[in-house]
Amino acid sequence: MVVNVIVNISGSSVDDYAELAERLNVAGRRCARDQHLLSECQGGRHCLWTDPRAAADVVRAVAAESEKPVIAKLSPNVTSITEMALAVEEAGADDLAHQYTHRHAD
Repeated sequence: MVVNVIVNISGSSVDDYAELAERLNVAGRRCARDQHLLSECQGGRHCLWTDPRAAADVVRAVAAESEKPVIAKLSPNVTSITEMALAVEEAGADDLAHQYTHRHAD
């Protein structure tokens, strides 16, 4: 029996994502998914998933290392979701997902 598994990966740099994507190249896993967790965008740090160029860099790095399809999970906390979607698509995302949670000011 073959089970499809979608794995969320997270990192604070492009290299983190690429390393994790490479580690997923094992038998039995058929899909890699990249995701940047909201908690990593807090505390004044730059969030890779709010900048289309940075997000594209992550997708490009993951796609280069992964033997699996890449699904880019888009944050709703961006100025233009269209710009973000086009950037990650052009960078090599095989599919897109959208998260429905919003960050609220304290």
